[in-house]
Amino acid sequence: MTVLHIRIPGPPVGDQRPRVVQRRDGKGTMTYKPERSSAWTSDALALLAAHRPPEPLDEPLVLEVVAVMPRPQRLCRKSDPKARVWCLGKPDGDNVLKLVQDAIVKAGIIVDDTRIVVASVRKVHAAIEPLEQPHVEINLRRADAQE
Repeated sequence: MTVLHIRIPGPPVGDQRPRVVQRRDGKGTMTYKPERSSAWTSDALALLAAHRPPEPLDEPLVLEVVAVMPRPQRLCRKSDPKARVWCLGKPDGDNVLKLVQDAIVKAGIIVDDTRIVVASVRKVHAAIEPLEQPHVEINLRRADAQE
């Protein structure tokens, strides 16, 4: 049974490592999260908030993520396929998955990402016909005993 099916517009972003810099006053270091990850997470949280259940889910779940990347110009020739094609570039699929999992937890949809027992991510370039915009598709469902 599907618990959540949502499409988050905009190019997919991978979870970036926190950055550590020296403080200007010389009193230690400061850690911060890069802007791209933070901006995508805040956009995702705004959309996920509307799908928050009364209580966060605390059961085995299956997460499927499709990251639809912008189509590069080199794949827009007449001889290239018009449908989606695999994306071999950055960001890494596991980093996209990690960012999606964190957003689902922060939105209060699930108790913790340890409840996700099966996770998959696909990275593709957007289709040309019909014209497709970059986005992230998230499907979350309850896990069957057979999985």
